[in-house]
Amino acid sequence: MSVRVKNILGWLILVAVIGVAFFPVIRASYLNWDDPVHFLNNPFVLGGRLDAVDLFFRSSDSANRLYIPLTILTFRWEYLLFGFSPAVTHTFNLLLHGLVCCAIVLLGMSIGLSRPASFVAAIIFAVHP
Repeated sequence: MSVRVKNILGWLILVAVIGVAFFPVIRASYLNWDDPVHFLNNPFVLGGRLDAVDLFFRSSDSANRLYIPLTILTFRWEYLLFGFSPAVTHTFNLLLHGLVCCAIVLLGMSIGLSRPASFVAAIIFAVHP
């Protein structure tokens, strides 16, 4: 098998593992764990001026006293574009998770892990609870 085919096969396996593990979440609704605090009832997501993006990065009072500005900012964009749509929220989070898994492969290879070891590390991260 050529190096190019092995490389493509690794990426396909990673995408397949992520898809099998998490695709059912797209049909799920919002949960009553932290979705109300982080998304559904969060004033940073629901209101405010669009030009106050710096507020997401300056405030520590965003949700549960957690400093998560990029999370809140993405929730804000989702809400502005699609309103409350669990399918959109879960799909977007699944895509972000996939991108992070791809970044783990690239990070692993950049720090000297072999290609197979980098993919194994990404797969373990992909399905971790």
